[in-house]
Amino acid sequence: MSWATGSAAATLYASKLTSYNTAKATWDAYVAILAKNAKTDAFAAAFSPPKAPTVPPLPNMPWTPATYSGYLKQTPAEAKIQV
Repeated sequence: MSWATGSAAATLYASKLTSYNTAKATWDAYVAILAKNAKTDAFAAAFSPPKAPTVPPLPNMPWTPATYSGYLKQTPAEAKIQV
C-alpha cells in the first residue's frame, strides 16, 4: 500500500467519522426529546393511551482503517502461500 493510498483512506475515514458523529449527535438529541416527552402527567395518561415512539435507527460507525505498522518484508515462501 502506497502513501497516497493510505492518505486517501485516512481522509475518507475522517470524513465518514465526521458524518457519523453529526448523525449520532442528532440521534442522541432526538432520543433525549423522546425520553422527555414520554414523561406525561397523570391526567394525560388517564385519558390517552401511550403511543410507542418511533426511534430512527442508530447510524453505523464507519469502518476503521488498519494502523500502519511500518514496512513488512515478505519472503518468497510467504508470497507463495499469500501470507
